[in-house]
Amino acid sequence: MIACGISECGKRAHNEDAYLIQCDDPNFALVAVSDGMGGYAAGEVASAMIIEALSESFEAFDRDADDRALKQLLSEVIVRAGARVFEDAEVNPEREGMGATLVAAILKPDRVIWASCGDSRIYDFADGELRQITTDHSYVQGLIDAGRINEQEALVHPYRNIITRALGLDAMTAPDSGSFEWSKGDILLLCSDGLCGVTLNKNLCVCIRRGAKNLDKLMKRLVKLAYDCGSTDNITVVLAANEGGEDIGI
Repeated sequence: MIACGISECGKRAHNEDAYLIQCDDPNFALVAVSDGMGGYAAGEVASAMIIEALSESFEAFDRDADDRALKQLLSEVIVRAGARVFEDAEVNPEREGMGATLVAAILKPDRVIWASCGDSRIYDFADGELRQITTDHSYVQGLIDAGRINEQEALVHPYRNIITRALGLDAMTAPDSGSFEWSKGDILLLCSDGLCGVTLNKNLCVCIRRGAKNLDKLMKRLVKLAYDCGSTDNITVVLAANEGGEDIGI
């Protein structure tokens, strides 16, 4: 497996995104993207705290555990991370209301165990097709689910930035979680809404098809795609490719 990541301010004055690529085993890795909210400083603090908590907990994951056990532990770690953000905001009034989205994935040679809270996303690219794994916790996603708007309309909806679940807003917020098979040649994409919030999934798919052979170049093409689509937000992209159990390179 190989993995790489990038985070840019975009057209914002500061970057509230953070990401993680961590492994000490060629057959086991943890990757994540977090998008902070709460204004200058507070958003940066929230996303950094979430990513730090995940990194600190990495050694607690049993490499030989099954999907169910790993999903449970990953969810517990994420709940505790959100509680840490919530408690920090309680003792620091200037950070009141801070929180963060999160997508995280444990990578094994043939399985991906994932968790999601907010509107950052995970995609799986396999056999030339792109599949969105996570479902946004957002106002516009509710409209899509109700059949009131489509994906194209969601990109320009006036309330597209309203999220309905985020870590740190209380002490007990839990993520969605799941698992799926992946195999040699598959690519995993984790990103903040600076990319997926402005880009149709079909356009992401075209970009990945054209650049799948070089993750570093693909990562930069995805950032450019976000800019070309008018993104004004921070843009964070993490890519991981399954190369049949080979070492993960960062």
